[in-house]
Amino acid sequence: MKLAAFDFDGTILFDDGIPAHTIDAIHRWQAAGHLAVASTGKSLAAAKFGLTGYDLAFDYSVLFTGGVVTDKADTVLHSTYLDTKTVQDIIAHLKQIDGIGVYATRLTERDACFAYNVPGGSATNILRDSVQMTEEEIPVHTFIGIPI
Repeated sequence: MKLAAFDFDGTILFDDGIPAHTIDAIHRWQAAGHLAVASTGKSLAAAKFGLTGYDLAFDYSVLFTGGVVTDKADTVLHSTYLDTKTVQDIIAHLKQIDGIGVYATRLTERDACFAYNVPGGSATNILRDSVQMTEEEIPVHTFIGIPI
């Protein structure tokens, strides 16, 4: 048995989706008895959103750059969280910078968007699935990361 890890943005997932030949190749890999692992900086919710409408299921997922690991059933095998003060400080600082989107990633819920100041729109379909949140709401949530 072998293992192959697949990044999302610009590797298997593009603005126009996931190419059929990529899905076929991953299916053949799995049919040969090998493991296919999603390896992305995205949250579980964002990764699932990016796979919506595709017949593609990964055996494991390493999400948010290792902050979360799940199995095929999305059972969380490992997770780490940022403390609330750190999230508040980072969001407050980043919101002052022009030209970036400021998100905070939660474990199973949609990513939170605190500011979006990027000319030209989102880079991928995944970034389009978020909820608007204010800094005052931070303490009632737990976050695994803050992508920019």
